[in-house]
Amino acid sequence: MLSRIASKRLSAFIVWVPQLAGRRSFVDSAARLIDDPRARHYWDQADVTGIEFGQLLGAAGPVWDVYLLYAAGVRWTAQLPPRPAFWMQQLGLNKAPWLDAPVLAAHVRSLLAGAT
Repeated sequence: MLSRIASKRLSAFIVWVPQLAGRRSFVDSAARLIDDPRARHYWDQADVTGIEFGQLLGAAGPVWDVYLLYAAGVRWTAQLPPRPAFWMQQLGLNKAPWLDAPVLAAHVRSLLAGAT
């Protein structure tokens, strides 16, 4: 997405979790795949984010490979994260569309333009 949209207002928060045998030692090389100053990478050893996003999104357990869009200024201030303006996934959940990069990019552009 970052390579498709040049806006400096776009930020990406990438949370790496220990799913599929993921380890902290893999993060540095994986982060090089998304080498953009607008991207921030985090390691979540306990998969707290996956568990809490799973609860928010109505999944049976932790989620990963989800792409959540938020308008500028949204903050996580409660137990669960805020509901995204739009999201896609690659887990086979029935609750959201399968990842489609052009569709996701259109929603990102819409949020950047101020529409929700």
